[in-house]
Amino acid sequence: MKRLLGSVIGGCFLVAAGAAVAAPPGHGQHFDCSDGGSGVSCASDDTGCVPQSKDDPSGGVAATLKCGDGLSKAFGAAIRSVIKCHKKMADLTLKADPARDDEACETFDAVKHKSAKEKLDAAIAKVAPICTSTQLSLAAAEESTLFASKSNALSLDAQAGAVYCDGTTNIDPAGAGGDDAGTIDTAALDAKDKLKCADTVGSELGKLAAAAIKCHIKLADSDFGAKDFDENVCEENDPAKGKAALQKYNAAMTKLTTKAICTQSCLSASNRTALGANVLAQVEAGNQLVYPCPSGGSTTTTTTSSTTTSIGGTCTPIVVGQAIPHTYRINGTTGEKRCTTNSSNECNGGSRNGLGCSTDDMNATTGCPGATCPGCCSVVTRFKTCTTDADCGGTAGACMNLPWVTADGQVMPFSTGTQVTFTVATAGSFPTCEHNLCIPCGNPNAACAGIPGCAVAGNPNGCVPRGTQGCCDQPAFVVPTFFVNILGGLCSRVDQIGCGGGIVNTSQPQTGHNKVTKNGDTSDPGADCCYNGHPGSECLGGVNMNDDPAAKPCTTAQGTGAGGDYAGKIVKTIGGGAADADGIHFRYTVPELSTTWTDGQSPPGTCANGSTYDDGELLVSQLILKADTTTSGATGSFTDQNGDGCKRAGAGFISATNTQTDGPITVPGAEGGGPARPQPYNGSSGSVTAAVSEVFSGPNSPIRDIGFVAITPNQAAVVVPALSCSCTVQPDCPE
Repeated sequence: MKRLLGSVIGGCFLVAAGAAVAAPPGHGQHFDCSDGGSGVSCASDDTGCVPQSKDDPSGGVAATLKCGDGLSKAFGAAIRSVIKCHKKMADLTLKADPARDDEACETFDAVKHKSAKEKLDAAIAKVAPICTSTQLSLAAAEESTLFASKSNALSLDAQAGAVYCDGTTNIDPAGAGGDDAGTIDTAALDAKDKLKCADTVGSELGKLAAAAIKCHIKLADSDFGAKDFDENVCEENDPAKGKAALQKYNAAMTKLTTKAICTQSCLSASNRTALGANVLAQVEAGNQLVYPCPSGGSTTTTTTSSTTTSIGGTCTPIVVGQAIPHTYRINGTTGEKRCTTNSSNECNGGSRNGLGCSTDDMNATTGCPGATCPGCCSVVTRFKTCTTDADCGGTAGACMNLPWVTADGQVMPFSTGTQVTFTVATAGSFPTCEHNLCIPCGNPNAACAGIPGCAVAGNPNGCVPRGTQGCCDQPAFVVPTFFVNILGGLCSRVDQIGCGGGIVNTSQPQTGHNKVTKNGDTSDPGADCCYNGHPGSECLGGVNMNDDPAAKPCTTAQGTGAGGDYAGKIVKTIGGGAADADGIHFRYTVPELSTTWTDGQSPPGTCANGSTYDDGELLVSQLILKADTTTSGATGSFTDQNGDGCKRAGAGFISATNTQTDGPITVPGAEGGGPARPQPYNGSSGSVTAAVSEVFSGPNSPIRDIGFVAITPNQAAVVVPALSCSCTVQPDCPE
């Protein structure tokens, strides 16, 4: 933010005649100055609007200042209090205290009535007489979200799992309440140090949230009084004193690094930085709940705890109170525990009812009593919510906190610091309310700073051809480098290699169909990317050249086998089935390059923040992905599309020997009880996206033809500074 400068002479500020020193947004205008105001008070990353009244909720105003300030302080205190409750639970867990239960601390104290929730309720009741109905309704929705169980990804109980993220001992087992996520390692020699690290991270995240909320209060008060206030200096970057809320958090994390007690990989320096950024983004998104915007134009917006309904022929906004044409950002976050792709089925009857199984053979130790229960091994655990591996058919390591990615049976915790920034240039028409989005890239062939090992002349490190051609220099799809705990520890990163596109659907009730199905076949379809005799609509250029090469053996042999090259065909279908679940749906495609390697600069068993793939380091795999990410649900499978009997030569979705490895693998949407789900209309929580696809990884990868699944929880979309974007995602092969 640039400051307006004046000259100081004789102690007086001199400004040009008729000019104003301060030009903050006025009453009812957005904090980001999108509809009025200029200068340092324009907080481009803050949602919400300047209240229209100080303390009088009458007259149809959306918000009062004193109510917004009071609610903000109350929520800041509640967040810190709940984090302290989680710390007590974790500390008692290490001491093996069987009586631990944080409900009296967190939700209901039958003796003193001093629980975090009860104190929040009292604070809300105190300011209620000066609050508008909109503020009280949104506050109730936010309280419901924050104090929900771990099944809600944005609840405080669920987010505890991102801090207490090591080992297998639950901090809140079923017998102690069971509604808090989080595990600790009680058996490690450095168990006390690990716990101290987690406790410190949690405490500092609470301080960060409360400090950022105070900055929002100061901004609202200043804007209401027509006074300039640089919220960025308060919240993110204080160049003079270094005392901004985020700077103080990062300084505490640096101090924690020097103590060398954070040996758990989930609390690496990079992951702790991402946690801070996630918390700050959630506070930014929540600002609109305490300082809501007035309705604009002829549209009447009715807000309840779960919906925001547009009446009068206009579409529900992507962000409450904002026009649809804007640039938006969606940040990743942590989510509930879900069974991974390779989870075993369970028996549905007999003496092994509810236990893991792989066959119906009564003589197999892993099977069901087939003679008495035909088809017994049929209860699918894949993608369901879980508490322990026992809920996932007993598959070791299968119950994991989101986000995670699976590929060829390998399970990888994914980065929580993901970001996607997109621009909606124009709003779609009512009532379908489907708005095109564009994900910019800049130059797609710029030097790729994250993989300099692929820029070496002659490609001695064996990068895939596209990996030697650079990547976007202004990526809007960002995945920080993350740790892969296989083969002694690897680094992995994802780089954007082209612009992306898709849609946002805000229809209410929801009428969209955004499920994505992708079927792959490893056989080479030729230059026209379609098999002989198939309709021209499936082919590049619209014409079938009938140029399929001779079929290769269905093996992984390099050069001679169908799995030993990059060729193949993927057919994508959008829609099908019932309409999507109510809420705001996102679906987009981004060309990506995934690189996994053994990093020479990181300590053994780790991946240092910001690691790059350098010349001479061991390249484990490099995959070209065109992930179709959706909040509606996704399906993938290997299918024989040309009748040659060969559809996959490689590990598939699980492993080469697993009978289910060809799929179909389906991540259900919310209407099917699955993890994929839309963002609520009122922005009270974020979405969960899913991507399922096939990849023909080629001769330089040992895994050959694989399927991958990615499930990523997100924070609610927020408005960010405008980015221009124009993109047509070009069809190519294999898609």
